[in-house]
Amino acid sequence: MIIDDTIGLVCARAGSKRLPDKNKLPIGNTNLTNFALSKLVNLGLRDVYLLTNMAGFEGKHVIKRPEFLNGDDVPLQNVALWFLHRWRMDLPSYTHGLLLIPTNPLIMVEDLERAQNLLADNSKFNILRSYDIDGNENGMYWFDIKYVLSNTLQYDTYTRSIVFPGKEIHTNDEYLYFKKIVEERHVFDEKVDYSRNWS
Repeated sequence: MIIDDTIGLVCARAGSKRLPDKNKLPIGNTNLTNFALSKLVNLGLRDVYLLTNMAGFEGKHVIKRPEFLNGDDVPLQNVALWFLHRWRMDLPSYTHGLLLIPTNPLIMVEDLERAQNLLADNSKFNILRSYDIDGNENGMYWFDIKYVLSNTLQYDTYTRSIVFPGKEIHTNDEYLYFKKIVEERHVFDEKVDYSRNWS
């Protein structure tokens, strides 16, 4: 199964200008970052890493991002690529990576399972991205590690897309709107300690 060969990555950075510390904003009995981490754990991934420059998150699965990867204009795939080049010798032989951002809390485990099923039915793929109904990327990037490490092209080949609910939060109004939706619909799993710092 592809899930057994996938490493989980959550990208969360400090420094948002429009909504300061948005990745630490509360949702349910946790915050957006720990909520994203828990989804990858509940999906069944064996290894999940937090790639961040935020204070307050410590542990063996927390990787501090270098300053050059913390700008507003840095693509998520660049962060994944840095992690793979830096840490791949210390990791088991995973074939795929699943990257998730915390700031679209409407992406749930069920959505990630749909993506997994799509990939299982279409084994020849390099990248699967999630988009909202308007065609904007909205938080998930599932990729073939060998392809990402070796690709020198300026475009992606064998890329697939899937429509997920929600969009990335940029304003306080958007945050409050999505927070209300999640807290009304989602039962927070008491078996997962959402409130702890990831380790």
